[in-house]
Amino acid sequence: MMANYRFYIGDPNGRLRFYLGGGAGYANVRARTELWRSGSRHHHHDEQSGSKWGFAWNGTAGVSIKLTSSLKLDVSYAYQEIDGGTLESTHMIYTLDSIKTSMLRSGVSWQF
Repeated sequence: MMANYRFYIGDPNGRLRFYLGGGAGYANVRARTELWRSGSRHHHHDEQSGSKWGFAWNGTAGVSIKLTSSLKLDVSYAYQEIDGGTLESTHMIYTLDSIKTSMLRSGVSWQF
């Protein structure tokens, strides 16, 4: 769950509207591992998993292009980071680095 805000730059009625944005919230990270061990007589399979909620934030920059009076094309870049941490399960402890993503996004909006 994340709250986001966009700050638009330029003429609201112009063909191009640039924007900057950001957000903050919480995200759930899940981890799962499988370990197979094999000896001379025994085979052992161990599966562990865990999850953790952590702080997340993002930043974005983009442009909204007016195609018609009610149709717009949106193109943006977004960066998102989710805090890492420690997940504990029955037999193991996982240490996770922060998760960082870069996204190039596009979309179409219809205004009525």
